[in-house]
Amino acid sequence: MKVLKKLENWENRVLIAVTISSIWLLIIWYVLNWEHLPEWVPLPGLPLMDILGCLGLPLFCLTGLPAFVVLCIGVAGNIVTFVKQIYYGNLNAFIKMGASLIIFGVTLLPWWYKEEIERAGVNQAIERYEPVVEAVESYKAEKGHYPETIQKLVPEYLTDMPGIYMKYGIDLTYQPEPTDRLDHAPFVFELYGGYAGVHGQTLKYCPASIEPCYEGVEGLYTVERINERWIWVYSSAF
Repeated sequence: MKVLKKLENWENRVLIAVTISSIWLLIIWYVLNWEHLPEWVPLPGLPLMDILGCLGLPLFCLTGLPAFVVLCIGVAGNIVTFVKQIYYGNLNAFIKMGASLIIFGVTLLPWWYKEEIERAGVNQAIERYEPVVEAVESYKAEKGHYPETIQKLVPEYLTDMPGIYMKYGIDLTYQPEPTDRLDHAPFVFELYGGYAGVHGQTLKYCPASIEPCYEGVEGLYTVERINERWIWVYSSAF
């Protein structure tokens, strides 16, 4: 009984430490991945998240990794204590330790499925922009030229004007023909967003049937194809 009395609060401290660490890990994940999330996710927009995005990785390295290491060492160092509690039949301690492991495991899921979550966010935005592209092409097929503005598609070809459907988005642009010498798409439809301060990224309609649909410039523009109709164009001030 003396042993149980001595150890009775240990599982409470572990549960509190794991809960705090889990909340912190979720916050860091949001900061590092916010630009790929859909617009309904409750997060501040630019410029706050842009600034935090710049500092997110350094903050993670400076505060998160040491805290995570200390937590792991603390839990590992008390495994013997935990075993003793189980030996003495302390079911309450076993339940709390199990809850701690579940909380921490659930927190790691967004990190484990990071790429899948990013892809889902991008695909959701693309699905909402696909009707705009179809409407532009339908207008061209009937009129013989692309519309001067998106407004001309409403309400005959589109029910309403498209919005900005990703957290990072700043400017949604349409032009009936490209003005950039690097751009060979049939028309311009793109969502530009600020990212990490001096960098940017553009979700751009650019069919794979026209290659190169957009020409990257080493050090300035990096092109990454998402699917047969859409690409990313990453830009940098350096």
